[in-house]
Amino acid sequence: MKRIALIFSALLAIQTMSLAQGGDRPNRQFDPSERIANEKKEVLEKITDLNEDQKLLIDEVYKQFEVTVKETIASGDRENMRAQFQENRKKKDEAMKDILSEDQFKLYQEVTERSPRGGRGGRRGDND
Repeated sequence: MKRIALIFSALLAIQTMSLAQGGDRPNRQFDPSERIANEKKEVLEKITDLNEDQKLLIDEVYKQFEVTVKETIASGDRENMRAQFQENRKKKDEAMKDILSEDQFKLYQEVTERSPRGGRGGRRGDND
């Protein structure tokens, strides 16, 4: 009986540690739609002097960016995925540079360069 109680206690401890590490959130580590939406929201909040045309164009740029990111993921080509993500971001940045004034673009860069895993800083511990 003591053995069963000990096994049960060990399993309970393992389960508790698993939940504490985020084990109850499957696939939360990379949700491109959520990350893109958050970045767009930050950009729109940071750049306060956008006109309506700029807002519409920015919305379209981010919609297209989301499509290209999802296509890249769906391709399953892990060998070229990183390069493709970088190319997608470069195209988005070029489009944003065409839409925004010089000062607005600087604010945009501040937001995108500090975004977690936004392609600029990478994850901690990566040795690429």
